[in-house]
Amino acid sequence: LQASLPAGERVAQREPLSVAVVYDAHGDYVWRCLRSLGVAPSQLDDAVQDVFVVVHQKLHDFDGACAVRTWLYAIVIRVARKQRAQRAKHRAQ
Repeated sequence: LQASLPAGERVAQREPLSVAVVYDAHGDYVWRCLRSLGVAPSQLDDAVQDVFVVVHQKLHDFDGACAVRTWLYAIVIRVARKQRAQRAKHRAQ
């Protein structure tokens, strides 16, 4: 599988898809998505790390049926939901 690069970036030969390639190409996108989904600023770095832990665990299952960003966004939504739930739980205690 090949990594999709940001728009406008051309490379003669793309690297195989790996966590490092996905992070380099989409790390900022993941951070912005988490922020826009309500993850607290103090938790953003941890949430980004959580997303890429899932990427590491599930990358072998990624079959390229959708764009990498689409796949990442699904992970981001679940991580953001978990972060918000944890924050609400801590506030309730």
